[in-house]
Amino acid sequence: MTSNRSLFNIIKEEYKNNISLLALSILLFSILKIIIPSLIYSNNILYNESLTDIAYKINMILNNFTGNKVNIFFLGLVTAILMFSYLTKSKEVDFYNSLPISRNNLFIAKYFTGILIIVPIMIIFYLISYGIFSILLKGNMLSLSVTLKNICIDILFFLVFYSTTVFAQMLSGNSLVAVILSILI
Repeated sequence: MTSNRSLFNIIKEEYKNNISLLALSILLFSILKIIIPSLIYSNNILYNESLTDIAYKINMILNNFTGNKVNIFFLGLVTAILMFSYLTKSKEVDFYNSLPISRNNLFIAKYFTGILIIVPIMIIFYLISYGIFSILLKGNMLSLSVTLKNICIDILFFLVFYSTTVFAQMLSGNSLVAVILSILI
């Protein structure tokens, strides 16, 4: 017999249980999208470089920086491992299987909670950094269409790594093996 609790309530509980993941994503995105480009901006202003040169450097940092992809890969890996870590502990597996929730709903709730924790933060920080640097660089130096394209690419990049790690976690039953499998896949 399964519970009549809605999927939305299950997702809300999972979101509350994984608030540390939200804090980690806010910290990483604030460093990569606001602090590092701000330091580059202030450093280049001190040396009296032209706004075009500074805009080019900021655009490269915001959109094409390898650290962004590494950050997204790391968040996809950590999110999947944390959301599905109960699979590696036999007592927690027994506990979750004894709950009056269907396994499909439990999987869907955990899967979408992982997405709902990271993707909105990613979008918010992209738009905040675009707003800050379009103001600092006199408005016409950064392209909104390029920023939106990079948001979509990074969301897709996150979804691929997150889904791959979830798949590896489900197959392996061990967190270390899941990390190795997701890197290899």
